[in-house]
Amino acid sequence: MTIMIDPISSNEGNLYIDIALPNEYHFSKEARSRFSADTEPADAVNIDPLDGFLSSEGSATLRFKRLSNSASMGRINCKVYYCKEDEVCLYQSLLFEIPFREGVPSANKADVTLAHLVKPKTPNNFLLPSVAP
Repeated sequence: MTIMIDPISSNEGNLYIDIALPNEYHFSKEARSRFSADTEPADAVNIDPLDGFLSSEGSATLRFKRLSNSASMGRINCKVYYCKEDEVCLYQSLLFEIPFREGVPSANKADVTLAHLVKPKTPNNFLLPSVAP
């Protein structure tokens, strides 16, 4: 699932990943949810870290700094593994697309939240076998 984010004109700032689950679900402890970032063109924006794990609450903080005044696109891929008590676990892949505007960037730092509520039982989910303790 692709989620488009409003264009960013700031030179630097923070990207806050915030993935939420319905009340009866929790993030898998066995298969940790993770993220990876890339930009196009590759040298237009520095994102740190480029990859890592989401917290047990489904969040992570990444920093960005523009290296070019050209228009560019940041992409944050999230692999979300989540479970319902005593049932199978599910997987959903998310892609946040973050456009960076062309032109002289604003000196103000931007704090951008990449939020999404995962909805189970859609055609894009894949079942994973449940893991017995």
